[in-house]
Formats: sequence, structure tokens, C-alpha cells
Amino acid sequence: MTTGGIATTSLRVDADGAPARCGICGTGAFDAIQRQSLALAGLGRHDLTFGVCTACGHVQQTPPVPESVMLRHYETMSNYTAFSDADALRTAPPIPLTQRLLSIVRDTGVRPGRIYEIGCATGLHLHQFRKAGWQVSGCEPSPRAAQQADEIYAIPVDVGDEASCLPRQAGLDAILMSHVLEHLFDPRAAVTRAHAALADGGLLVLEVPCATAPDLLPPGWFSFEHLHYFSAETLSALLGAAGFEVLELRIAPRAFIYPVIAVVARKTAAPVAALRPARMDGAAAVARAYAERERAMWARAAARMAGLSGPAFIWGAGVHTAQLLHWTGIGERLQLRGIVDRDPQKWGLTQGGTPVIGPDAFFADRTGAPIIVSSFYAEREIAAGLNRAGIHPDRIVTLYS
Repeated sequence: MTTGGIATTSLRVDADGAPARCGICGTGAFDAIQRQSLALAGLGRHDLTFGVCTACGHVQQTPPVPESVMLRHYETMSNYTAFSDADALRTAPPIPLTQRLLSIVRDTGVRPGRIYEIGCATGLHLHQFRKAGWQVSGCEPSPRAAQQADEIYAIPVDVGDEASCLPRQAGLDAILMSHVLEHLFDPRAAVTRAHAALADGGLLVLEVPCATAPDLLPPGWFSFEHLHYFSAETLSALLGAAGFEVLELRIAPRAFIYPVIAVVARKTAAPVAALRPARMDGAAAVARAYAERERAMWARAAARMAGLSGPAFIWGAGVHTAQLLHWTGIGERLQLRGIVDRDPQKWGLTQGGTPVIGPDAFFADRTGAPIIVSSFYAEREIAAGLNRAGIHPDRIVTLYS
């Protein structure tokens, strides 16, 4: 069985031999917390280490996966595209995440102006901000998602990442980064660019996963896509050093999937506080406790599959499946016939040597092989959908519900 490890060695270099730097304080020494070896659809196998900065306590991938790999993932294989009917999307009420963002901005008393969203995907948040009176635009590295933002919501979206698109903006009233900052290789540079693109007194609106309450964190919280793990202390320090005054900071411990921090910060003329390498152990303590707890969670998932043998399918060609294969070794024990995914961008790829297929190919299979639902947050929905499509409940293997 392939398993992840916990170590205490100091990690100082990235895969190319260059120093791996802390995204908060810029120093370069880390203690490892967890390691994973993930077989990712279309991207091959990548070894990840998650560590804590010995200077300030910030938690991050160290070294991060190559930037070219991450860009390819977002451009062609991320699942941040819309699958629902366009008319239904246009008329749908804001989801809870969007409601939190609208609420925290509205409560500052700021009047709507020009808002630019980094990593806006299909424009789901911007659509609701426009309804609230804002002039909206954004950027998105996935061409398909950007195209859908135009087709569904008629929202102009620049195709590209934050580093290439944000410097072309100026005088913005607000910049929105909803679950984006944790994905960026250099969050210090990103918030500095945001500062430059905002008008005087402009707002930076953020929501990121919160390193708090390890008992509330799901399996897979240490993720290929997430390069940084913020606490309220580390995020506030980062923003203050970049010249932002935090107006509002809210932690939602029981938000969808995992706890989150939402922040509204105002641009000031100078740094609010110098960023000093001081111990900020909140995120580090949570990460260490979580790493121990996660082993038990994956062990329980493995126990749910203990009775399986022979051929099988997995539903979901994503990062969760890569983690499932890593932590449980199920791919070495079963004869996986296919990993089923509804995203056509992934069909024909392989994940851990297993072909990624579409739902039609799975439903055409007559072997009666079981299908493992590889999703934490959508497990019940997927299982119910498979059952409605004619798959007997005895063939559907759930890991959490």
C-alpha cells in the first residue's frame, strides 16, 4: 500500500534546486508535515510535500508543483466549468459562498463601482455582483470557462492568470479573489499587484480556506491545487505588509466543505505594519493535528472498500481520486476498468494508468462491476444520480455517507 509520511526534516530547495521561499515572510526553511505522491489525470505523477515555515509558522507546499504543470491543469483539466442549463444558471439565486462575499462587501458601506475578479471561472460571482450594481469584469486561465462566462452571463473575461492580467488594470474600486490566493505561487507579489491596480481607498475582497479546527477539515485538505494554508494571523500579516488595512475579517467554521476566512481590506498609502518573521503557530498547529487525523479518515475509507475484489470503476477523475489511490492503494489491489468523469476535457486521458472515460462508456459496460464514488462533498448527489440512471445500490460504493 502506498502511504504518505510525516517527517521533521528541513526542506530548503525546490525541484530545480532554487530556494523554496515562504509565501508570507520570504524565508526558506521548512519542517515537513506530510508527503503525497499523486497520479493526476493528464498530468502524470507528482510528489508533494507540505511543510511549515520555521520562521513564521505559515503552511504551504514546499517546494510547490512546477508552475507549468499547475497552469496546464487550470487551462485544460480543471473542473471549474458549467454543466447546468444556461437559463437556470442566470436565474439561480446566489450560492452561499457568493452570499458571504456580497454580505461582507455590503457591510463595509462601500458604494458599487468597478470590480475585477481574479480566477472568475464562469462568472458565477460576478453575475450576482452585477445584479447588486457593480460594473464587472475579470480574468480566468481556463479558455473554456472564460468562454462560458461570455456565453452564459455576457461578462467580459481576460484569458490568463493574475500575474499577466492584473498589471493591465488600474483605478479599480474592488478586486475579488474568491478561493484564489491559496492557489497562487507568490501571494505576496499577488497582493502587491492588487494594491497597484486599485484606486486610492479601493477594496481587496478575499475568501480562502482557514487553517482552524482540524476536526472540521475533510480528507484531502492538503491538496495538489492548494499551495498555501492561511490562518487569520498569517493572512492579516500578509495584507498589512502589502499596504492594506483589514476592515472586516470573518471566519465561517462550518462553511461548505471546510472552514473559511473572508476578508475585506482597504488600500492605504503605506504598509500598515512591517512583516516580521515572528512565530504565528496557529496554522502550523492545525496542520500538524490534521495530518495525524487524516490518516484515520483515509483508513476508514479503505475499510469501506475492503470487501471489493476484481474489476471496478471509480467515479471522478480529480485530485480526490489521486489522493484516494495514494492513501488506500486501491488501484494496486483492484482491476480498475475506468475512471468515469463527466468533463469531456478529461476523456481519453489516464490517471494512474487507468483510462478516463465518459459516463456513456460506463453505462454501456455490462460487467456489473462496482463503482467507487470518489468525492467528499458531492458523494450523496453522485450516488443518487447513479441510482436514478439504473445502477443498483449494491454496485455503488460510498466512502463517507
